Amino acid sequence: MATFTVNIPDELIPQLITAVCNNYKYQAKILQNGILTDNPITPAQFTQNIFISFGKNIINSYAAEVAAEVARQQALENSKNALDNINIIIS
Repeated sequence: MATFTVNIPDELIPQLITAVCNNYKYQAKILQNGILTDNPITPAQFTQNIFISFGKNIINSYAAEVAAEVARQQALENSKNALDNINIIIS
C-alpha cells in the first residue's frame, strides 16, 4: 500500500488541530451509556480521521461523477440508436 504524506511545519500542528477540531465540532466530552465522559479520541486522532474521511469523500465523489458521465453517454448513444430507426413517410 502506498503512503501519502503531508509535511506541515511543527509549529503549525497545534493550530491545524485546533482549526480542524473547531470546524468539525470535536467534543472533548461525550455521552457514553448516559454518562458524560472524556472522549477516547484525541484531538490529533480526530484531525487525522477528518483528513482520511476527506480523502475518501473526494475519491467517492469523483467515482460517482465518472459513473454518471459514463451512464449519460450510454443513454445518449442508446437514444441516438433508437431514434435512427424512426422513419417518417409523408404522402
